[in-house]
Amino acid sequence: MAIRLPYPATNRERIAERRGEAQPAAGRAPGSAPCAQGPPARSSPPPPPPLSPPPPPSSPAERRGSRPAVPLPWAGGIPRRAGCAGQSAAEEEEEEEEEEMALLPRRFLCFLLAHHFIAATACQEADYGWMIRHYCLKQFQLSMEGIGQRLWCDWDETVGTYGELTNCTALIAERLDCYWPNRLVDEFFVAVHRQYFKNCSPSGRALHDPPNGVLCPFILLPVLVTLLMTALVVWRSKRSEGIV
Repeated sequence: MAIRLPYPATNRERIAERRGEAQPAAGRAPGSAPCAQGPPARSSPPPPPPLSPPPPPSSPAERRGSRPAVPLPWAGGIPRRAGCAGQSAAEEEEEEEEEEMALLPRRFLCFLLAHHFIAATACQEADYGWMIRHYCLKQFQLSMEGIGQRLWCDWDETVGTYGELTNCTALIAERLDCYWPNRLVDEFFVAVHRQYFKNCSPSGRALHDPPNGVLCPFILLPVLVTLLMTALVVWRSKRSEGIV
């Protein structure tokens, strides 16, 4: 009687046996009883790889690794410190007040710049120029005519009128939200000086001839001396001729 040897188990069957799944062998007739097989051969586990030191970091980012990023003081303004569990409300309020005080100079500078920008954009230059010519200049002209042209260069007489003209231009600029002094004010006062004070000296006194009581002696005295010397020369010449 021939002895039937068991069919060698394939790798797939070995894997199925390990998972607990029964799979029919390839080439076996359907309905036939499974062949008795011995216990599956266990393969020896692979040896563990040798331990080697980790490679050195090649970039600064790898060197930093998992270190927490430290916020820079100039990035994002003033960083807010996270409140601790035991921190009281009074300490948090003090920290907020310190931060507000640190931001005050910057806010004040922004306020000044915004004020000048709004004043420059809100001013109506055409209306301002018309008003200083028709209100301030008219009153100044009447006052200067009352003083008289001979006293225009007398600063003691014109300082009050000139101050009223300056105050008038400043008040109108304040009413119209204009910055003072500005370009129109400079041009306005240059025109006033050309019309009323162009012949005045820096000391505030007009350049004119001295009075007659001082001027006549300086003119008549040299003329009389010249005539007297001429008459004396003629008389001496005639006398010398008579003696000869």
